[in-house]
Amino acid sequence: MTAVLCAASTAACSTFTSTSTPDSSGDRLSVTTASPKTSYTEPGDIVPMLFPSTGAETRFTQGLDGFLELAQDVYTRTCGRGGNTADGPPPMFVRRMALPDLVHIQAHGFSGTPVPRPPVTRRATAVPCDADTARAEILAVKKLFVPLQAQWWNTVDTLDKGPEVRRAFEGLRTCLPAHGVAATDEDAFFGLVDSRLNALDGEPRAAAREDRRLGAVYARCMAPVETLREKLREQRRVAFLDAHSAEVERLRAVLPERLRQLEERYGIRYGVPVP
Repeated sequence: MTAVLCAASTAACSTFTSTSTPDSSGDRLSVTTASPKTSYTEPGDIVPMLFPSTGAETRFTQGLDGFLELAQDVYTRTCGRGGNTADGPPPMFVRRMALPDLVHIQAHGFSGTPVPRPPVTRRATAVPCDADTARAEILAVKKLFVPLQAQWWNTVDTLDKGPEVRRAFEGLRTCLPAHGVAATDEDAFFGLVDSRLNALDGEPRAAAREDRRLGAVYARCMAPVETLREKLREQRRVAFLDAHSAEVERLRAVLPERLRQLEERYGIRYGVPVP
């Protein structure tokens, strides 16, 4: 896994341009128009990839999930019935809104980012064109980390029940309306996002602009919440890693090599979304 930025295709790279949009508070929100980039840089340790505590670290987590989906995608396109390699929907980098990447959301809104696909050719020895073999190989990698990672996600989710975090969320009651959004909590906000984007179905440019505008509002209003939650997650992660130190060390010893094996077999690379 080498560290090369935007090497898969020029389409995955872009330069940011920024526009300012006034809101009802009189402030101007910076709304960035750009396509997300992909960086082929692995983390120095598996911890940010498997047990992220910040939105930025979740890019490594998205990279891992997208990498495994990409392996399945290459198998499907290489070994489809009759050698069918027609392009279908690409794998996506999938975010967890319980641990939001506010920088990415501010720049690109809430839409998913596709994982760059390599060109597919039938290779005689690499891709195992047997569904059971390919599925078992990819599933075996997931089984290495999913049970422990699920415990970490549960730890992340329970933070929102604490009194400090609940008080921080109260700030949305005034912040969202102040920026022209008729919602007073996170659930209502996401309902409004769905409603507005659905209303713009068939108008992709208008929908993209609205998505980015709402993303910029969300990033601004959630910033105090995330500042607090990141501090609490980092504290919880120290305790979590200490409690599961033997399992984490085993993953450090095994997972990187298993990912390299998939890279070689499927002709893919581990990449992460970059704002």
